[in-house]
Amino acid sequence: MDKHFTQWMEESRLKAWRKMTERLLLADGTALSIQASETHYCAPRSDMDSYSDYYEFEIGFPTTHIAELEKYQDGAGDHTSSVFGYVPVAVIEALIAARGGVVGVQIPTPAA
Repeated sequence: MDKHFTQWMEESRLKAWRKMTERLLLADGTALSIQASETHYCAPRSDMDSYSDYYEFEIGFPTTHIAELEKYQDGAGDHTSSVFGYVPVAVIEALIAARGGVVGVQIPTPAA
């Protein structure tokens, strides 16, 4: 069975700041940031021991337009430069499944 997106998040916590994770890479090439902590638009809005303790997450800066996220968008504008708050786990699971699942993390490329 494939890993749940929260397992990917646990495994990809950034070493420099434990409240952040790497961007998840989906099978169709979409990458997106899924975050949860006291500083993110998530529920509960606190620092939990495990990402599986959250029932809503913040999604940020997907590499493509994701129609399922429209009603969660903070402000207006292009999806690739937007944050989406309080996205329920079921919505995230469905959009990940529709895009073939998580295949890894997107490691940022250093600026030239």
